[in-house]
Amino acid sequence: MKNKLALILVLLISINIALAENTTRPDAVNALDDSEIILQDMEGNGFSIIYMVDKLMEAKNVFEQVEYAEILRSGDSTSKQKREAELALRLINWVDLHYSDVLVHTNEMGLRKWQAYEIYDQLTALELNIGANKKLDVMGAKNLLEQAEEAFYEDRYDDSLTLIEQSKIELESQKKQSAAFFSMQKNAKNSIQRYWIPILLSILILAAISFFSSKQVRKGLLKRKIKRMKIEKEVLTGLLKDTQIERFKKNKISGLVYNIRVEKYKTRLNEIKEELPVLENKIKKKLKTKKK
Repeated sequence: MKNKLALILVLLISINIALAENTTRPDAVNALDDSEIILQDMEGNGFSIIYMVDKLMEAKNVFEQVEYAEILRSGDSTSKQKREAELALRLINWVDLHYSDVLVHTNEMGLRKWQAYEIYDQLTALELNIGANKKLDVMGAKNLLEQAEEAFYEDRYDDSLTLIEQSKIELESQKKQSAAFFSMQKNAKNSIQRYWIPILLSILILAAISFFSSKQVRKGLLKRKIKRMKIEKEVLTGLLKDTQIERFKKNKISGLVYNIRVEKYKTRLNEIKEELPVLENKIKKKLKTKKK
């Protein structure tokens, strides 16, 4: 999933570079119209659109700036039009502004839509897989699936993907335990009286392996989640600073866009600040238990 996402990002960047000088106003208008459709489609399917609304506003803001830049570049513009454009772009370096800059944001919306449906398909497939294994103890996998669905509909795609993987691991662990149990049960019909001691030892060994393996997997997942959250915290802090610079120093974004971004970043940062110490404390407790 992440490799696919990285490949698509590279392709989009390459396309944007190639089209930087060839993107026309109709291209940008069509891209904005397509983005409106994407937004409506995701909203109609019950997906979160907070990120999409933010991106569309950015795209429209850039489009408006490019329109003014084109007025200043055009020899057919009136003096009044140029004065208005200069006033609108007085704090912006408009020389390198082109319609291709609009596509940077609209392409991100297209990528986000693709990612949303990819995760949705994974959630659906996992739900069907869990439902087909009701004879197993699927409560752990089911709880993780519910958390993944909650994260998905809250626009936390990375969290959703992590929880999906955890749910798959839990389900596979139950399948392996069940397969081992039924295999031994079948063979035991004819040999349990003769080989009851070796069989008993085998069951105990398998149970121990399963217990410690599951414990290590959970510990590893917890460590990865802590690491990812720390990275996310640094990224969000950087984005917050960049947003403040774009608003107050470069005046590249409107007050509305600024407020939406800042609110979103701060909300997520607060969530991380509350959750991270809890997770780190869990790791410490596990380490203390291991030493004992």
